Amino acid sequence: MNYPALVSGAARASLLCATAAALIGLAGCGQPAFDNGFNASFDKNTHDSCVPSAEQHGLAAAAAETYCSCVVAQLDKLTVQQKMALNTSSPELQQAAATCNAQAAAPADNASTPNAAPAPQ
Repeated sequence: MNYPALVSGAARASLLCATAAALIGLAGCGQPAFDNGFNASFDKNTHDSCVPSAEQHGLAAAAAETYCSCVVAQLDKLTVQQKMALNTSSPELQQAAATCNAQAAAPADNASTPNAAPAPQ
C-alpha cells in the first residue's frame, strides 16, 4: 500500500468536503445568522462612508451624523437581498435620501445647514 497517496487523497477529500460545506452555508443567505451579520456590516459601512461624503457636500459634522443615521434607519427596512442590489441610482436609496433631507430641513436648529446632503455613495 502507498500510505502517502492515501493521506494525500484523504486530505484532498477533506478539503473538498470543507469547501462544499462552506459554499452550502453561504448559499443559505436567508439564514438569520447570515442576515444579522450582513445587516450589521451594511449599517456600519453605509454610515461610515456616508458621513465624510455628506461633510464634503457641505454638512457640518453633527448634521452629517444625523443625516447618515437617518439613511441607515431608512434602509434597515429593506431585505438583505434588496440591500445587496442597491446602487446610487436605486429608488430605495433615493427615497431614503429624500426622507432624511426633509427631516434635516424641518427642525429650526438645522436651518443653518448650508446644503441638503446627497444620497450616500
